[in-house]
Amino acid sequence: YGRSVPDKDKSPVTFSQFIQSQPIITTLPRVNESVIKIEQDIPLALNQYLSTAGDIEAISDKTRFSLALTDFLNNKSTSGFSTLAARVKTFQDTLKSLSVPPMALQYHKLLLGYSELLGASFTLVANYDAEQVKALVALRQIEAIDRQYYPLILQERSRLVGLVQ
Repeated sequence: YGRSVPDKDKSPVTFSQFIQSQPIITTLPRVNESVIKIEQDIPLALNQYLSTAGDIEAISDKTRFSLALTDFLNNKSTSGFSTLAARVKTFQDTLKSLSVPPMALQYHKLLLGYSELLGASFTLVANYDAEQVKALVALRQIEAIDRQYYPLILQERSRLVGLVQ
């Protein structure tokens, strides 16, 4: 923004327009399948997998997100987004340690990619003091990837839960 918009044209409106014009990333990162531990494709293995990977609160806690966003918008405090980024990172680390039944492989890859992109976006917002434009673009990105991928995660999770019942 500082280099793209002449000083005489800088205003809250042009800043907002600049943020809205920046591209966002909505493609999930490619997951290296060779590092995923594959488990037997039996209902017990799927049930055990879902007991951990089915608990998706770390990537879908709307209350914590709302509080972090409110605190950010009202006070420019980024601590809530730092906490969200840490929770997503912990969830992702847990996912990486799981053994995955083949019937859950697509779900697992979706969770890994989504958590990586979501965690990176939260980290960008948390870094607002150093990179304001990137942080504000990351807010747009969070909304876009949530709208695009979260319904797919829920759909795939429901399918897998149906298989163990």
